[in-house]
Amino acid sequence: MLRFDRRLIYDFDWVMVLFLLLVSGMALVNLFSSTWSGGPDPSPIFFKQLYIFLFGYVLILVLVTFDYKELAPLGYILYGIVILLLIYTGLFVHTIAGTQRWINLGFFHLQPSEPAKLAVVIVLASYYSNHDTEDGYRLRDIIRPAIL
Repeated sequence: MLRFDRRLIYDFDWVMVLFLLLVSGMALVNLFSSTWSGGPDPSPIFFKQLYIFLFGYVLILVLVTFDYKELAPLGYILYGIVILLLIYTGLFVHTIAGTQRWINLGFFHLQPSEPAKLAVVIVLASYYSNHDTEDGYRLRDIIRPAIL
């Protein structure tokens, strides 16, 4: 089970968050100025991007409170779920902008290849952290992870 660890908040790189906020703010100002039509209200695209940024910041705060080492056992489960999503996408697809790689979840569209990249990184990191070698990896040692 994931446990809350306050040390992760205290040791977090808050300067990086400050720069992230600055870059996001500049992006929002740029988006506002490029989509403003002179009316009293900003473009809906501006609000959509603002909500995406806010969701991302909340997600960062949630993720920073958990130790990433506790996610290692969940890596293979996440990997299996992503494989099932990719199979589902291949069978029951939703076309957006001419591509058939999106799953319609109602409130947003999911492209399973994006979480698949994250799942592969977690699974390979977990595999290599559990399979140390003293003299390096040979070709036969990397065949199994390559299959993943």
